[in-house]
Amino acid sequence: MSLHLGAGKPQRTATLLLQAFRRNRQRSLPGGGEASRQTLVSSHAHGLRSGAARPVREISIPSLAIQRRELNHHAARTDQNAGHAWLGNEHGGLRKGDKVVVAMSGGVDSSVTLALLTDPAITSHLSLDISAVFMRNWSPLQNEVDHHSFETDCEWEKDWEDVRRVCKMRDVDAELIDLSNEYWLQVFEPSINAWQSGQTPNPDVSCNREIKFGALMDRVLGPARMELESGMQRKFLATGHYARVGWMEGGRTKLMRSADWTKDQTYYLSSVPEAQLSRALFPLADLKKTQVRELAKKYDLPTASRQESMGVCFIGERGRFGDFVSQYTVPPAEKGNIVTIDGVIVGQHDGLWHYTIGQKAKLGGMDQKYFVARKDPRNNEVVVVPGSDHPALQCASIAASSFTWIWPDHPPVESLDSEEGMSAMCQVRHRMKAVPVTVKRGAGSSTSDLRIEFKARPEIGVSPGQVVGLWSAEGDWCLGSGLIAETTCMM
Repeated sequence: MSLHLGAGKPQRTATLLLQAFRRNRQRSLPGGGEASRQTLVSSHAHGLRSGAARPVREISIPSLAIQRRELNHHAARTDQNAGHAWLGNEHGGLRKGDKVVVAMSGGVDSSVTLALLTDPAITSHLSLDISAVFMRNWSPLQNEVDHHSFETDCEWEKDWEDVRRVCKMRDVDAELIDLSNEYWLQVFEPSINAWQSGQTPNPDVSCNREIKFGALMDRVLGPARMELESGMQRKFLATGHYARVGWMEGGRTKLMRSADWTKDQTYYLSSVPEAQLSRALFPLADLKKTQVRELAKKYDLPTASRQESMGVCFIGERGRFGDFVSQYTVPPAEKGNIVTIDGVIVGQHDGLWHYTIGQKAKLGGMDQKYFVARKDPRNNEVVVVPGSDHPALQCASIAASSFTWIWPDHPPVESLDSEEGMSAMCQVRHRMKAVPVTVKRGAGSSTSDLRIEFKARPEIGVSPGQVVGLWSAEGDWCLGSGLIAETTCMM
């Protein structure tokens, strides 16, 4: 599959270059030479969020001698970056003197990320300005009730202490930023509404879009437009995600899978727009988890032996998750029923959010294992079926809504509208192997509403509200993601 980027306008570009050249002659500093070089700002750049104004991109008008020198510089820089492609290439990435803010969580992945960026053997030729930030996304005051499952309050104090220990060892300043209000309004509250309505949201995906590469990036880096318009120091946000940024000729940025496909996190990043990805760095792109652990020991990091967190996004592990969510939902007037697909009542439940489609239903006195097939919010019922491969669990196709293309200005319209549809790879969960699908535009005219059909076989346990991510047919280039609005199962 190919995404057409559109042709340029050579006549317009030539005119702009000529105008810039004349301005350079008029504005030359005493002595001329390299100091007289000026910068022209062009609007031919990649897009921001859908519907927003596009950012600007610098086009330099250097002398021929300077052009030769910069070509040699790019070649030398490529050689220096050998073995560390995450640093960038001639099309994008880090340049000498750039500022990098490392988002730290207290875990081993972000610790190694900081260590790689501060390793003189890797980055000394870039003279980077490096700092670290720790964001607190949850406050104990946001717990509605005291409960033994929530005593740790996500241990943010311990996480912050680990961040400070690592930063002290690497001689880097660390800052704590409280984003608990932003997380509550933009991630947690919408998720609660989805859980209560019987859907299965993924807060990790919206947290990356709205918080880490949204509110946090805006706070620590500032607007990208200001850097280009004022010639300010360029800034990047580095994280410990297992993903890769692909810098392309022409200034475009792609989200690519990491070397470790078993740990790949592009699913979680699939709704982050290109404008934000262009300012992101993923130093773990070429590493496997085992190698990260080895590097943590090599750098003698205090977090080298720390276990991996499996909690929700950046609020940590919350004990029994259903009980935690129950603090914030409106309790039903009475218990709901658990029913078979034939309508026979086999149990009762305390809230739809305690169940996920495809999971085993804990029912006593049954002669076989039952699994959750549907949730009916109107009747407050959980529908269960016998066996994990029941036709009611086998999803043949899904309707996706609010699909966000990472390149919002160039959705693959021709492929979507073709008779055969667009071939792609798909995930509806993080921990699943991507499967081949055919994608077409939905019933409306918008490219944000899609119909996705599984090619090889039906997918088990797909739920409305889940995030569906799409990759190129080759499986390595993440194109974007949306929400599952409805599913079509075999029964």
